[in-house]
Amino acid sequence: MSVITGQLSDQLSSLISNPGNVTSSPMYQFAMDQGTSAINRSAGASGHLNSGNRLVDLTTFGQGLASTSFSQYASLLGGLLSGQQSADAQQQQLTNQSTQFNQSLKQNQSQFAFGQAQQDRQFGISSGLQNTQMYLQNAGMQQQNATQNRQVDNQGRSITNQQNQFDATMKQQQATETNAQGMYQTMMNQMLGQMMGSGTSSAYGATPQSQSNNGVGYSSDYYGTGGSQSISDFLGIGA
Repeated sequence: MSVITGQLSDQLSSLISNPGNVTSSPMYQFAMDQGTSAINRSAGASGHLNSGNRLVDLTTFGQGLASTSFSQYASLLGGLLSGQQSADAQQQQLTNQSTQFNQSLKQNQSQFAFGQAQQDRQFGISSGLQNTQMYLQNAGMQQQNATQNRQVDNQGRSITNQQNQFDATMKQQQATETNAQGMYQTMMNQMLGQMMGSGTSSAYGATPQSQSNNGVGYSSDYYGTGGSQSISDFLGIGA
C-alpha cells in the first residue's frame, strides 16, 4: 500500500467514525455560508426575518447540508481511494512482473553459467587453461604470420633470383650469339680473303687498297681482277 492510499484510507475511516468532522471542511463551510445568506435574504424580503419559520428553514438546511456534504465527501474519498488502490494494484503488478523478469533473467543466467561450466568441464578447460589457450593461439597466429612473411620473402627472393638468372642467361645467350656472329664473320672474312687472294685484312682477310661507296674496294694489283671491285660484286650478289 502506497503512502497516498494510506492517507486516503485514514481520512475515510475518520469521516465514517466521526461524521461531524465534515462540518469543519472548507467545502461545508462555504456551502453553509451561501445557504444561510440565501435564507436570511428570503426571510428579510418577506418580512419574516425574526420569525420561527426562518429558524426552521436554517435548521432544515443545516441538517440537509451536513448529510449531503457527508455523502459527497465520503464518495469523493472513496473514489480517490478506489482509484489509488487500482493504481497501487497496477504498480504491484508491474513490480511483480519486474521481479519475475529479474528472477527469470537470473535463472537464465544461472543456467547459462551452469551450461558454460559444463561445457568447460567437458572440454577440460578452466579459466587458466582458457588464458593459456588464448596465449598459445596468439603465439600460433604470430608464428603463422611470421612463417607466411618468410614464405613471401622467400618467394620474392626466388622470383628475384629467377629474374637474375633469366637476365644472366639472356646476356650469356646474347654474348654467345655475338661471339658466334664474330666467329662467323671472321670465318667468312678468312674464306673471302682466301678466295680473293693472299694476304690478311682486319675486315675481310685482305689488305684493302681503297674504299668507296660505303663498301670496300680492292686494287687489281693485289687481287688480279683488273680494277677495283667490291666483295658483293665479287661474290655475284650485287644489284
